[in-house]
Amino acid sequence: MGTLILCACVVSKMKCMKKRFLLLAGCFFALSAGLNAQELFIDDFEGEAKDWQVIGDAALTVESNPFPDAMNSSAKVLKVVCEGPDGAIYNGISGPILNQLAIPVGMGAGQYRYAHVKVYYGQTETLVLSLESGPSDNFGSPWSDVGTGNLNKWVDLVIDCQGAPAGNYGTIFVMPGRINSEEWYGDKKASQVFYLDDIRFSNDPNPYNPNPTPNPIPEPTDDYAVLDNFENGLVNFSSQLNEMADASFSVVENPSKSGINTSDKVLQVTRNADNTGAWAGFWADLTVASVPRCDMNKYHYAHFKLLQDIGADGLTASFKVEGGAGTPPALEMNAMNGSILVNEWQDVIFDLTAADGGGEYTRIAVMPDRADNRPAHSVYIDDIIFTKTQNLPSGISNVLAVINSIKVNVEGNVTDITFNLEQTAVTNVSVYNISGQLMDRQVINGINGINSVKTVVNTPGVYVVKVAVGNKALVTKFIK
Repeated sequence: MGTLILCACVVSKMKCMKKRFLLLAGCFFALSAGLNAQELFIDDFEGEAKDWQVIGDAALTVESNPFPDAMNSSAKVLKVVCEGPDGAIYNGISGPILNQLAIPVGMGAGQYRYAHVKVYYGQTETLVLSLESGPSDNFGSPWSDVGTGNLNKWVDLVIDCQGAPAGNYGTIFVMPGRINSEEWYGDKKASQVFYLDDIRFSNDPNPYNPNPTPNPIPEPTDDYAVLDNFENGLVNFSSQLNEMADASFSVVENPSKSGINTSDKVLQVTRNADNTGAWAGFWADLTVASVPRCDMNKYHYAHFKLLQDIGADGLTASFKVEGGAGTPPALEMNAMNGSILVNEWQDVIFDLTAADGGGEYTRIAVMPDRADNRPAHSVYIDDIIFTKTQNLPSGISNVLAVINSIKVNVEGNVTDITFNLEQTAVTNVSVYNISGQLMDRQVINGINGINSVKTVVNTPGVYVVKVAVGNKALVTKFIK
């Protein structure tokens, strides 16, 4: 029998006799419509009772929730009493067990990486979750501790199953009071009461949040999906950004509200030492809500805005998707843009059409400063977006992706306006004074690449440059 023990040490072979505890005689548990790509509920103890049994020194009853709160306002919960015989210390390998399951654990399509159990404890304790009748024998992961800050209230414990060999597990065994029964711990207890509820599996590493921060990110459409814009000061698409090449990250104020990016908040990505790996950046597992936004059968391009302060030969940016349900399971691409601009915001584009067929991807990696021998410094990214076509659709940006940037250089009365196009297009270049009066307009047949237009400005002041292709435009200001 394969067994997955979710704790820091291997639980020894059980010598306890199983005592059947039938909450409802003859009830057979089968996976129901709760099994979907988002979440698999094992039991919420609200409806028809499941065929839970007990192992060791435990007694089970389904009771009314004695401590309803925002985290758990449900009507019914499972009460577990662990009590040793005749006042002796109870056996820590005690608790409810449920068989006849098929819990798909792993990183692939239709599998789950995290278990969740809501608990109410009156004293510090450690919960251990064991998955049995599967492909693994004696797999260990860290204890799930309930510390002093989480006592006397409902808490959603999240248990990481990512180290488990992939496959279906047929049995779940919950040991809610593991440590206080062991001889090598002080403060041992002869009896303890635990309350459990909402046992489920998902791909979301975040505990249930009854009061989530309002999300400023627009809903996906058939044409695009915004993964994050950081405007609420948070990283919204993942619970954790994991460093690559010793990089660090934080959401900060936009250091240059100009050009194509006048938003308030951006993500700062910092190289903390010289000559770290070219791949400096981060990888992140997407939240359950974010995974559908990374559907490469639906969207074929990735974008993010980049502010780079140090140029270099061969400098680019890279974007990777991983964990695809189909083929390919992963794809990494460098930016399509060619040269990376310096000291101005640029829409960096990645062609992910080769990932069509991979379906929804569960992990991304972002390398915004991809080159060798880079110094310690920071770059900034914003507006991570997936699109159906290469161009950013109307409504999420004031610029078509064909116009990457505008750069203005003032030499005396002559102003040199340089902009980059991704394709040949008829382009209107206009200059206005701060009052909105048109000072100059030129129409050119823009080429794929760098274009330049010169205009004469005699009077000192603030001016606006507008570069337009069709009905979309990119705008910036300059001072004479």
